[in-house]
Amino acid sequence: MSSNPPPHSMAFPDASFVYGHGDGYMGMFYNDTHANERTSNLYFPFQSKGEWEIASFLSCLGLSMKRIDEFLSLSLISGLGLSFHCARTLCGCIELLPSGPSWKSTVVSLPGYPTKNPLMLYYCDPLDCIQFILKNPLFSGQIQYVPRLEYNSNRKQRYNEWITSDGAWDMQARLPQGATLLGVVLSSDKTGLTSMTGDHTAHPLLITLANINSAVHLSSSSHTLKLLALIPVPKFVGIKKKLHGILENRLLHMCLDFVTSPLKTAAQNGTWMSDYTGYICQCFTPLAAYVADTPEATALAGVAGKTSHLTMASFKEFVYVTNAQTLFHLNGIHLPFWCDWKLPDGTLPNPSQLFPIEILHHLHKAFWDHDVKWIMQAIGDHELDLWFSLLQPQTSYCHFSSGISALKQVTGHEHWDIQ
Repeated sequence: MSSNPPPHSMAFPDASFVYGHGDGYMGMFYNDTHANERTSNLYFPFQSKGEWEIASFLSCLGLSMKRIDEFLSLSLISGLGLSFHCARTLCGCIELLPSGPSWKSTVVSLPGYPTKNPLMLYYCDPLDCIQFILKNPLFSGQIQYVPRLEYNSNRKQRYNEWITSDGAWDMQARLPQGATLLGVVLSSDKTGLTSMTGDHTAHPLLITLANINSAVHLSSSSHTLKLLALIPVPKFVGIKKKLHGILENRLLHMCLDFVTSPLKTAAQNGTWMSDYTGYICQCFTPLAAYVADTPEATALAGVAGKTSHLTMASFKEFVYVTNAQTLFHLNGIHLPFWCDWKLPDGTLPNPSQLFPIEILHHLHKAFWDHDVKWIMQAIGDHELDLWFSLLQPQTSYCHFSSGISALKQVTGHEHWDIQ
């Protein structure tokens, strides 16, 4: 007898209608400027399949321009008669291929609060990014569009994908008949852009769809996440240090609000999109989740609805006079970026469901940063180290023969072993 009997499934009625046929994945090639060239040479702008393979290999290695030049200058390689002889001409050939979403830039600032350098926001159109994901043939059969409820043989509901959740079912119920639900998932983590020099940091904003099967999401080689924006991290000058965090949070929300505005319009009014085969649907893009570590999740939570059009000056006065930031745990954000991300019936996302637990930071690192420290305070470092040193070594687990109190630069795997 099978230990996992087949589930009983009930699909949402009248969801994800097809309204016609348009350009699919190959439409990017058929509508490209150089489409005529590809009728006689499928690998244009490269001369042959072999040349294309070399170009693809070099472009995916992550080599510097100098290293590529050195490789192409080798006598054996230069004797192949390649159409590109240096990294610069190789990049020129690659740019002739049909591309994904185009990048844009704009200057952002908080009026009245100068920064050390001008702040540049680099971003793509989020709807173009979603359309690019939908048209990716690698996701064929891996994107589910119709919410469903699954039950096992004991009539207990099963939750194995986002599309089988009560939240997806409830969102679909608030959309027009025949609408296609595309749950947007955003993710960001403050990241250093340069090492050793420059000290340049940013918030890379990634976007994907909750409709993609979880097994595909878990595979890093699937590339389900698409880079949507690089949000700058400001360095303010002439401002009290205690306000830097508040101002940074406000700038983060301002940039997120700007970048995601097309998604908000589509979530309320819908937009027409096609999959890789060209089937056209009316798609709605509500925010399903925002994945972030603890500091960013706190900054993104905001206090929507608690205050009305609170300016920075009035917030500073409010904080200094009442010490409200400490008493009420406010972060200076009265209108978080998601506060107007509405469904057609006006429903807003639920913050308690919007920010899911991120395993590395909220479980493993939280255990190391808090639970372990509390235990050390309770019983002492020496006693805890003794207990760990007496544990029997086991295969696949790290044995801490000297204890854990002196550990530095601990990895996520070691956090897991300690737990």
